[in-house]
Amino acid sequence: MPTARQLEIDERVFVDGVVEHGDERGRTLGFATLNLGINHDDLTTPDGVFAGYVRLADGSIHRTAISVGRRATFYEERGLRLLEAHVLDFSGDIYDQHITVEIVAALRDQVRFDGVEALVAQLRRDVVRCAEVLSAIRPSVRLTKPA
Repeated sequence: MPTARQLEIDERVFVDGVVEHGDERGRTLGFATLNLGINHDDLTTPDGVFAGYVRLADGSIHRTAISVGRRATFYEERGLRLLEAHVLDFSGDIYDQHITVEIVAALRDQVRFDGVEALVAQLRRDVVRCAEVLSAIRPSVRLTKPA
């Protein structure tokens, strides 16, 4: 298995936006997410699953598992491209608040799962791997000390 440093991306990616209401499917699956609508011009990062950090409107910084893509398990290629951030060790309602997401490491490609059970099993593995990777990679100064 690659080390955290091997997974770390060459240039960190930052995405700013306002948390949008989504399908709330992640919440029903046990993986609530903060959703940011994006288009290809705004975020050239390829679709995939990443480890990173999020700075919430109150200035707090949290570890996060990040999915960039169209939710192919549910929408195939027709889905709206989203950045979804599952914040580890956090619960709360922050709809309509401004956040900044920092992508620091690539975990895997986006894939279409045959069903919800397979997806949830992979999400559990993703969260564990995300925590492992982030134990070796700190958030950037740009995120911790914004201008």
